[in-house]
Amino acid sequence: MLRVAFIGTGGIAGRYLRTLGAEQAAGRATVGATCDLVEERAAKAAAPFAAQVYTDWRRCLEAGPYDAVFVCVPPFAHEGQEVAALERGAHLFVAKPVALELGYARRVIEVARRGGLLACSGYMWRYRDINAQIQALLADRELGLVLGTYIHGLPGTPWWRVKAQSGGQMVEQTTHIFDLARFFAGEIETVSCLGGRRILTNVPGLDVEDASVCNLRFRSGAVGNIASCCAAERGGRADLELVAGHCLVRYNCAGSFQAWVDGREVAERANLDPFDAIVRSFLQAVRTGDASGLLSPYADAAQTLAVTLAAERSLLHAGAPEPVERV
Repeated sequence: MLRVAFIGTGGIAGRYLRTLGAEQAAGRATVGATCDLVEERAAKAAAPFAAQVYTDWRRCLEAGPYDAVFVCVPPFAHEGQEVAALERGAHLFVAKPVALELGYARRVIEVARRGGLLACSGYMWRYRDINAQIQALLADRELGLVLGTYIHGLPGTPWWRVKAQSGGQMVEQTTHIFDLARFFAGEIETVSCLGGRRILTNVPGLDVEDASVCNLRFRSGAVGNIASCCAAERGGRADLELVAGHCLVRYNCAGSFQAWVDGREVAERANLDPFDAIVRSFLQAVRTGDASGLLSPYADAAQTLAVTLAAERSLLHAGAPEPVERV
């Protein structure tokens, strides 16, 4: 049975731990340790597994060995956990965004490569079972336009509202849409972004734009636009539209798509839970050493980070085009 540790047990970690509970019941994996600055939160996460509880991630890692380590800390709280876990021989799963600057991510990639270890990220929407059908519809067609939207309410988490800690909405939330755009349409070479804060003007401590739009130029020559907003009280949405030759695909990130292809309509709903799929595929890769089922490797997530960081730079420079660094 695989033995894993969790560094960070708030937010998204809870969803991953739910899948680990099923994996433990099946005799495939268990949680040996949980770590969080809030001891009560770490203890609650540890209880179903009778895991050890820590508030210091260094002590947690020293108590290993672990087959894998899940790092689920806020964007600003990456302070070497990934490299330390890899250097102790553990495979790595990191919630998005994987960092707030590319130098950090490049160091993780290099240490994982040197140690021959797996490093995966949490872009779960890549694991929808409908994605292969969409890719088949788009195959051999010239993709011309990509339109993405991420509109939701303002998160209550205090650190999210401070750009130095969250990276901003594009880095921390809309990153999922940028990642799907890359997944379906290929690499993004240049971005140009405008935004502002005109709706949430009375929220104390908020320095994140409440609305932004980002134009994209893909390596293929396709163009796109991704809109973000964190000021919707209700009716939020996360979706992606792809327009190719005789083909329009409307992808709802909640788990469905509609397409109009060569004069016919196609519609499908997803069957698999993407959170279960991403965690199980990672654990299976750790178990077998076969990484072919990993659709969101850490290095690829770092490239999505590069796109959103470029978008934030453009935002600061009034929409000036910004090249996307290669990781």
